[in-house]
Amino acid sequence: SRWSMRANSLVGDLNRVLTMVSLVSWGLSTEATRLAFQATITFLLYLMCLRISLICARLNEQQRKPGITPLAGSAKMDAGASLPQASAASDDHAWMPSPARGFSVRGPTYHRDGRKVPSAVAFGRVVAMDTLRCPRKPMHLLQHGLIRLPAGSSDWREPYAEWLVVVQMLPMRMRHTLFTSAATDGDTFCLVTYVRLSPGIAAAYDGDAPPRGAAEVLKRFLLRAYRDEGVADALKEIGLVANLDAAAKLLLRPVAALLRRFNGKPVLTRPQHVFFRGEVFGERYLEIDLDGHQFSYGTRSAINKVLRSASLRRLELDYGLLVEARGEEQMPEQLLCGCRLLRLLEERAVDFPPRAEPEAAGGSAPGKGGGGNGGG
Repeated sequence: SRWSMRANSLVGDLNRVLTMVSLVSWGLSTEATRLAFQATITFLLYLMCLRISLICARLNEQQRKPGITPLAGSAKMDAGASLPQASAASDDHAWMPSPARGFSVRGPTYHRDGRKVPSAVAFGRVVAMDTLRCPRKPMHLLQHGLIRLPAGSSDWREPYAEWLVVVQMLPMRMRHTLFTSAATDGDTFCLVTYVRLSPGIAAAYDGDAPPRGAAEVLKRFLLRAYRDEGVADALKEIGLVANLDAAAKLLLRPVAALLRRFNGKPVLTRPQHVFFRGEVFGERYLEIDLDGHQFSYGTRSAINKVLRSASLRRLELDYGLLVEARGEEQMPEQLLCGCRLLRLLEERAVDFPPRAEPEAAGGSAPGKGGGGNGGG
């Protein structure tokens, strides 16, 4: 393939450079000059080796199919079966709605004064959540036809799907490697958020003209993010620990400091996101997979500290998504959806794919998934 040809070409170049270094360095007049030359060449060799490692990662990615393979006899589960909606704020391993006004977003004058304001009412409503434990990244989770979405609206006529499904995939084991790629995989903790979008978002807007206002920004995203990298790259997520002062007393000091540093700050999901469209059991959806296995070393290390220190079971975490406004005419920003996670327990995440009991191994045909496209 063209990737293996590139790798072989770079290896040949590497051998030629090493030969040149050994010949030229001894011909230099002074020790200082010789050391400077060798340092420069060493740096160039490092860049070449980095390029080779990236090409090898591409080769590995081509040689395997991403995601999980449904097990024979897999059961089907209803969306939200593994993480209940809380009946009280004191519940553990549950979720509850979170008012959009609790999230600070860019205000109408942000470009002039940098001021943020509480968000207006969110465009979508979280109706269910799941915590899943997977042996590999479940890329395009819904395509397997193993999760039933809640019943949609019978009179839905919008050009965008009624369901937005966000799959946050976090590595359960820390890989001490500096560089990652889409091929990086392993045991995965998945937080799945099922969002019912409101009808009539920017009803007169077709998604092609430059958007004005948050509603048009979101509608363009819903219609084009799966195929337009520039549009997809505006997705942001916000994590806000609501009980940070109380939880900090029970957390390891480095973990508490880390949470304080990033508390409430929006983060662009690019380039570790992938978008898919499809239909499952008659319900259309847009799925966004956020691949934590590709996060930077520092971010993966921070996630590992939180998971390994049992910090999740002490946190009340407000989690929100929005599409970034990038011009004054698009301000103010407005939340896409938001919810609160209550003291998640990693051990209560359910295995996915779910295994059927022998007598329940049958079932209806799985749904059909649409094509996907990387957002970044």
